[in-house]
This record gives sequence, structure tokens and C-alpha cells, in this order.
Amino acid sequence: MNQNDLDLLFKQKSSVLLDFYANWCAPCKKLSPVLDSLAKELDFEIVKIDIDENRELPVDYAITSIPHLIFVSAGSKIWEHRGFISSIQLKAKLLGSGVSAR
Repeated sequence: MNQNDLDLLFKQKSSVLLDFYANWCAPCKKLSPVLDSLAKELDFEIVKIDIDENRELPVDYAITSIPHLIFVSAGSKIWEHRGFISSIQLKAKLLGSGVSAR
């Protein structure tokens, strides 16, 4: 996954959530099922980016801590969140950003 791949995805999908994580990160492991559950319930695409396997994108997006979520709608960054976030809080942020139910 590189920036060109993301740019193409941003053109194809109206709502994309970038999830910067690492396999060794405990809060990232805790967040993963929250993301998977909400992706089944709400209409958005998740792109999981392992910072150990992909070193370019974390630099491009100035990722300094993980987990780090960036929500992109219509190709523009709408918000970002650092650290763990509960399912209720994340669902509220996504719905408040125009994401609809499936």
C-alpha cells in the first residue's frame, strides 16, 4: 500500500478510515475488533496500515503514536484520533461525519 493506492481508493470510496497500527501494540489489538464490528454495521472502508511493514505512509501522514486513526471523506481528511477509542465514541464520530448504516 502506498499513497497512489490510497489516492485511488479515496476516489472509489466516499468514506475511508485509515488505521495505523503495529502487531506488538496492545491498544491496537484492543481497537481491532471495535473497527471490524463497526465496519459491518456502518458504510465505510477500513485500511489497516502496519507501521512496521509500511514505513512510508506513517512518515507521509506524520504518525508519531499508535493506534492512530484518520478519517477521509471525499478525498479530504475530516478528523484524526490518537490512541484507543471506544466503540460508542468511534460510532458517534463516524455518524457525525456522514457515514450511514449498511
